[in-house]
Amino acid sequence: MAVNSLAEFLGKLKMCLDLMQVPPDSDNVDKDNIFKDYLDLAEHYRILDEHLQTVDKLSFDPLSEAFCLIINELNRNKLDKGKMGINELLKFYLRKVQKDNQVGCTHLFMTRIKYIFLYSLLDSFPFTELLWRYMCKCIQPVGFYLLEKQLNEACLIYSDYISIIGKTAARHGLPTDKLQHFLRMTEVKALEVGLDKLAGHVKNHRHNIES
Repeated sequence: MAVNSLAEFLGKLKMCLDLMQVPPDSDNVDKDNIFKDYLDLAEHYRILDEHLQTVDKLSFDPLSEAFCLIINELNRNKLDKGKMGINELLKFYLRKVQKDNQVGCTHLFMTRIKYIFLYSLLDSFPFTELLWRYMCKCIQPVGFYLLEKQLNEACLIYSDYISIIGKTAARHGLPTDKLQHFLRMTEVKALEVGLDKLAGHVKNHRHNIES
């Protein structure tokens, strides 16, 4: 019997993401830090002998595992699985984000989306523009959902990531018209509901995305 590799990939992704727990922002923890019991030299100005005696431990991070699955498929030039990976990350983001965790949750997921985009810019990946156009189609409904749910902090942070990704895309000659349209529509919708700060924020991003 033939194996449906897309279905198998989707199952593995969901298995990882279903295990995710995003604590509230008020917990004041680094939600992307699985290294609290691991000696990371980059996090220390000075190393003491006692640091070197620490037994390294790494906790299981479902989001990192899902991210690795996606990158592995992009490394094999699997466009459909790359698109599915982006789609699943964004869907799980929307399922997890709430008013009490919107800052940390947005950073968690959008950092991975940014990394996936940066990986797709490698010369060895032949489908850069196709993956980019797909990502652009996903960006608008996600942003509008956040706005409709009044997740205002998430909207601000989300637009920051979109701006960073868009500027990088422009430098690599990729079209940014859909991103600029999304930012313009977000500006209009924000003004309609009295979110002047958000409207000004995305307007600034829209004007600077090609600079």
